[in-house]
Amino acid sequence: MRINGADHTDRSRYVSQVYQKENESANRPDNKMDPHSQQDSITLSEVSKDVREFIATADKAEASDSDREKIDRIRRAVESGTYPISSKELAEAILHNIAEQNGNGEE
Repeated sequence: MRINGADHTDRSRYVSQVYQKENESANRPDNKMDPHSQQDSITLSEVSKDVREFIATADKAEASDSDREKIDRIRRAVESGTYPISSKELAEAILHNIAEQNGNGEE
């Protein structure tokens, strides 16, 4: 399933910003190390690790072509007013959701 407005470019831009902030904080004058003991290393914050995990999960969750076709077909039917909606099923779903929110949901 695709989330509107959260495309790959937006995620990449966000990750770049996170890395840039990490680098800025690492390069502050109060973070200087002894030049004789410097080694190249990268340490990711918990937030950046979470972001990387989120991106991996979102990439896996992208809708397949058949899912997109089904979604588009349903969207067109709803927009044109031809999507069949059972008022009984709708009412039951609404009541079920209300009961779940109130902690009285039936499993």
